[in-house]
Amino acid sequence: MATTKLSRAKDAMSSWSSFKKAIQTDDSPDKEEASSAYYNADLLPTPPSQRTWTTMHFFAYYLTTTFSPSSYNLGSSLVSKGLQWWHGMIAAVIGSIFLSIVVVLNSRGAAKYHVGFPVYTRASSGIGGAKLFIFVRASVATIYFAVQSYYG
Repeated sequence: MATTKLSRAKDAMSSWSSFKKAIQTDDSPDKEEASSAYYNADLLPTPPSQRTWTTMHFFAYYLTTTFSPSSYNLGSSLVSKGLQWWHGMIAAVIGSIFLSIVVVLNSRGAAKYHVGFPVYTRASSGIGGAKLFIFVRASVATIYFAVQSYYG
């Protein structure tokens, strides 16, 4: 069993075409869908049956980003720099309101058409240009996760 897996791994690394064949997923029922780089089920608008989030879900999701270790660290940093506690609270509320406005404006198109970020960026930068924005978003998410993990 282990030698079979090892031999399959060696075969997969023997050439580029064998590597692509090894990582290829099972075919979908629609052959054109499986072979197209421009279309798959993940890029389609979310069907109404899968749109299950309510106002409470969005509110709870927003709270998870607001009440995080880095947010608490921001408040303590402002106080340690000499601000009164209520100055820090006002700064945090103003910053949170500003961030909320930016997030709502950025997500308006995706919320209206029920498509994900990759599709949303394709509209403005094309299929090739969207890869840059997806890479930037993944990089920022990685750094954010690292900061959250560091603080607790």
